[in-house]
Amino acid sequence: MSEDCALERTRRRFLAATGSTVMLAGCISETEETSPTGVVNSWLDEHGETEQEAVDQYASGNDALEASNYSRAMMHFERATNSYESLEKALERELESYENGNETWELFSTLRQYYSFIRRASTWRYSAAYERSVNDDLVASDEALATSDDRFERAEELKQEFREMMDN
Repeated sequence: MSEDCALERTRRRFLAATGSTVMLAGCISETEETSPTGVVNSWLDEHGETEQEAVDQYASGNDALEASNYSRAMMHFERATNSYESLEKALERELESYENGNETWELFSTLRQYYSFIRRASTWRYSAAYERSVNDDLVASDEALATSDDRFERAEELKQEFREMMDN
């Protein structure tokens, strides 16, 4: 195995452990590049930095929220939301290149749904921090967190579904 391939596996394992969808092991051969999973892997590689930024900002926002640093949490969740929204838009453009229902379209569509739900989770977490910071409203903050948790759970379900689709 080449050193580049080993480095790519290590990078993907790290990203998968931090919640990123870029989790596929191995390097893509020339014949795999045109397969649905190869096409999706290439897209993920192209957008890996944006996704990692979103994951990092979401995690930092959670840390700040737990530390009751609401203004910092809001900043991180806003950045995470913007990054996930950017990924969603990029996927919407990519989906236009494929016929509805084919395997590549299904993979991209599931990934877009994942980004949509994780973006909504981030947006609701921003709202929770805002309610605590600006309005000092614990009830509204708790409601926003509950909604965020629901969106996050659905995002995790979609991420698992996406991984299973990629493994088949």
